[in-house]
Amino acid sequence: MPHAVVVMGEDETSQILGDGFVHLQYFSNPQRCMPAKVQQQQHSQRIILLYFSLLGRDLLGVDWRKDDGVFNAERDKLFEEMRRCYDTETGGFCPVPVSHYNTSATLSMTHCALQILNLCDFLPKATEEWAYKEKLMSFVMSCHIRHECPLFGESFRGAFQAAPDIAEVDIRFTYSALVSMALLCKPQPLSTVSSLQGTLQEAVAFIWRCWDAHEGAFGAVPGAEAHGGMTFCAVASLALAGAMSSLTRSRHHLLLRYCTARLSGGPEDHESIGSTGVIMPIVGYQGRPQKECDTCYSHWIGSTLRILQTQEHDFVFPVDVLPIFRFMGNCVDSEHGGIRKDFDMRADIVHASLGLSGLLLHVDSHCVSKLRPPHPVYGCSWSTVRNTGLPELVATSTSTL
Repeated sequence: MPHAVVVMGEDETSQILGDGFVHLQYFSNPQRCMPAKVQQQQHSQRIILLYFSLLGRDLLGVDWRKDDGVFNAERDKLFEEMRRCYDTETGGFCPVPVSHYNTSATLSMTHCALQILNLCDFLPKATEEWAYKEKLMSFVMSCHIRHECPLFGESFRGAFQAAPDIAEVDIRFTYSALVSMALLCKPQPLSTVSSLQGTLQEAVAFIWRCWDAHEGAFGAVPGAEAHGGMTFCAVASLALAGAMSSLTRSRHHLLLRYCTARLSGGPEDHESIGSTGVIMPIVGYQGRPQKECDTCYSHWIGSTLRILQTQEHDFVFPVDVLPIFRFMGNCVDSEHGGIRKDFDMRADIVHASLGLSGLLLHVDSHCVSKLRPPHPVYGCSWSTVRNTGLPELVATSTSTL
């Protein structure tokens, strides 16, 4: 049942986040927001965490294009670090500098490195000087599973694996591959690139084999249990492939039902006392039934709902945002910056950036001037999409929550 429209604007968002400068400092200082072992360049997740750090700053309104000495120095440093992690032989990005360690390129690292370069507005420079588009596309395509691959059955045809030499497959890598290709093919939508049509058709077929008809959402692989994060990867991948028309009205309805059902207090209900003394439930999004709420799912589920929202006229957002705002408010670290996974944990860079994105997905974008609404498909702000020439894919939301 649709909820009444609730407009959450800049004042309410600022009240939840507190001092925006504290959060900007949190995202701007990797020494604070990354564990000590991650600060070393050889840590295998460093590129991923750097991406989330930049995403947080992007959503907080940092403009990397302006001519500023501090920004320019940091951009140059990031550009050089990405260059050192690029493998000229395979065409992909490694988690650590290739000249210092025995490592191999992966699809996830390539996805995040391209996002970093795009957020810094350095992707054109990189693809002109050392990371040539043809080589990068060749690496992404080398992760594509074709029918002749002996390691996987027919049900995995069209999927993408973690790396050419890593036989790990799930729908997350399909999303990483399609975002990477979109960054390399911009401003053209992937659906208009003739050489990719066979790959896209096979990828879409694999996505639908991951459909869980019982729950009405998507799992990681064919036959797997539906999951909120995997459902986002599937729906966003359909948008990237220009295949949203394959989403029938009945499946659209089932996806809405699944996503709205993820709004829950979890196995252990939490309550807070409001300003009037009334006890109110604290409700957030969960990834699966009977799991605890987690701020990152405000991004995964919120983005999925936003993509689905653009497929219908006069669509009213199907969740009440007030309980979500209470949950997010309890997870914000207003003193040190960042957002926690849940109430009892410390803030970390991944949940801080995804939580911020999820919060802004539940805000009327027309009422927020200083912050940047996230694009529900790409993993960056709408401003970055437009400034860097990415195809918009979905319409800007005109109805509020």
